[in-house]
Amino acid sequence: MAHYNQPIDEWGQTRRLAFNGWVQWHVDKVAQFAQTLASTTDVDGSSMLDNTAIVLTGEVATGEHNTGTKGITIVGGSNFLDTGRYIRPAFGDGRNNPWSHNVPNWYPRMSSKSESDFWVGLARAMGVSLDRFGLAERNSSPISLGRP
Repeated sequence: MAHYNQPIDEWGQTRRLAFNGWVQWHVDKVAQFAQTLASTTDVDGSSMLDNTAIVLTGEVATGEHNTGTKGITIVGGSNFLDTGRYIRPAFGDGRNNPWSHNVPNWYPRMSSKSESDFWVGLARAMGVSLDRFGLAERNSSPISLGRP
């Protein structure tokens, strides 16, 4: 209801405002949860937030279902993640990936990496031995997220 790339008219603006409000509400809830974890001591003496990775993302990116350009934010995890970084994996044209073009709701990707590569990288950073996530053709190589 509040997404898709619509003309800039009154109805389109209303839907964009509704989508932005929905995103803000969820981000506020995640922030409150993260603050609670940060103020709670875990069994190892660090905060629960340091031992937790909260992944903030969505299936519709900026509202147009553009899964190729959606952002992923990780909150916490400083005991096992290399934190404080902005990662933009190398640009790729997606020619070897049948899911990156000519499929409804899949747009040309910004990167040669996929969301599957992110999930495998996160699992490995958390000590889980995982070789792939989801469809085999959506996996190229894990994104390195763990502490060096």
